[in-house]
Amino acid sequence: MNVTTSMNKEALLKVLHEIPLPMALFEESVGEALVLRKKNRAFDAFFGLNPGPMREENLVDFLGDVGILNIPVVETALRSPSNTTFAADVFMDPDNVLSVSCRTVHLDMEEGQSTRLLLIEDRREKDQLKRKLNKIHHQYEAFFEQSPDIYYLLDTEGRFKDMNHKGAEYFKRTKEEIVQLKYIDVIYAEDRDMVQEKFLGILNKEVAQFEMRSINKLGEIGYLDITAIPVIIDGEVMEVFGIAKDIRHRKEMELQLKESEERYRSLFEDNIDAVLTFDLAGNFQYLNKATEELMGYKKEELIG
Repeated sequence: MNVTTSMNKEALLKVLHEIPLPMALFEESVGEALVLRKKNRAFDAFFGLNPGPMREENLVDFLGDVGILNIPVVETALRSPSNTTFAADVFMDPDNVLSVSCRTVHLDMEEGQSTRLLLIEDRREKDQLKRKLNKIHHQYEAFFEQSPDIYYLLDTEGRFKDMNHKGAEYFKRTKEEIVQLKYIDVIYAEDRDMVQEKFLGILNKEVAQFEMRSINKLGEIGYLDITAIPVIIDGEVMEVFGIAKDIRHRKEMELQLKESEERYRSLFEDNIDAVLTFDLAGNFQYLNKATEELMGYKKEELIG
């Protein structure tokens, strides 16, 4: 869309000189040549030009002289009948070619001429930032996918946004299947109320750490140690990042130990013979009911 507010070139140039972005005014002459009429101080500084009085000249030749590459492509963009944005490269020296973003804007001047404004923006900072963001993204992807633990992301409704390969393998599902589920779908039924309460706390910006039983696609029950962290942006919880450690082997050992202790205690307590233990100093450590009956003392009287 053209800028319709009318002004003369001198007034416009005064405004342009105060803008730190390189800008130039150009027109299409009767012979269809693109003529450079004015340029601001930022334009001179960017291309290392003398800021003194300038003569009007062919814009395409001028841009070629200051190092703009791919001139035929640039000229086509400059001649566009509508406002346009295009990329260009600027040759500064053999080791330095800059990427710039160019934009043309059609202006309606008091003189009745169709004048166009060329704006040039150095893309180095944006490109550098983009490269840094891409690097961070790739590092995050590697960290996320190659972790030996289960990593996942939930939205604030509890739906899976992502899960790493380890998690998909654990739940016996594809990643495509995972993102169709809510976290509640992979929790053992008896643990769901507890986990839902933890999730509400996370939405209130609390970090949660707990153990729970899980259930995979085949109906197999597992045990997970969960650490869930709210991702807060501008003071608002946007998503939940979670780490789940498979603790099945530890839980199985704990259950085996508990069963062994119960068997040992049953053997000890229910034995019809007196059974007792001492420490190295000869003090009673433990004794069963048969011992109490035999000795005529209560356990509490003998121990300690």
